[in-house]
Amino acid sequence: VIFPELIALDALSHRATSVAREAALLRRLAREGTPKYITFFSNQAKARGVAILGGSFPREVWFEGKAEIRNTAILALSDGRIFLQDKIFLTPEEVAWGWKPGQDLKIIEAPWGRTAILTCYDSQFPELSSLIAPFNPEIILVPSMTGEKGHARVRWSAQARAIEHHAYVVVTVTIPPPGAGYYKGQAAFLSPQDEGFAGLLSEGQLNADQILTQELNLSQLRQSRATAGIYAGRDQALRSENSR
Repeated sequence: VIFPELIALDALSHRATSVAREAALLRRLAREGTPKYITFFSNQAKARGVAILGGSFPREVWFEGKAEIRNTAILALSDGRIFLQDKIFLTPEEVAWGWKPGQDLKIIEAPWGRTAILTCYDSQFPELSSLIAPFNPEIILVPSMTGEKGHARVRWSAQARAIEHHAYVVVTVTIPPPGAGYYKGQAAFLSPQDEGFAGLLSEGQLNADQILTQELNLSQLRQSRATAGIYAGRDQALRSENSR
């Protein structure tokens, strides 16, 4: 079950009247709210027997003796394990809030297969894609919150990651309204663009209230990887290994 990036912003109730006030409210949320969210999603994952990517939240982290706020994706597994992935590349808005970037990318050995999380802007950087290439991720999760144009950027970048890594990519996005009103979004399941794969497996209807589900055939993916002539992530990793 996958939620979009920064769903915790709803907790602000639109009370902020300035960037400084908003940043202060988010710092408080990071200290007081996010630990409760992590516990909540962990309990829900165990109780329901599913994995839950609870979107992302501002999280207080102590780094080199200082408290930092990072944008952290939270993946809770049904067996009680919790994985936290900090966003590496921040948007101008996150920088204005005083948030700090994460330090590394994790490869998660999940029950269904090797998984990586590229939160929103992170999906657009070839540098990060190169870092995970040697680990051959099978599923890449992309929780996102963007403006109207950013939605397309994330979607196209996610499709590129699916092709590059010969992997499934799951995108969840939320787009804030210009003023007061409801957020909208459009989830999508993406696959490699290769023999036996459609590229776009399924997508939600923009601005509709719905849950999108999709079965991902990992056996087919692994068989295809073993024989694929065009598999950029594999070839990139081999070139890097041979150049050492």
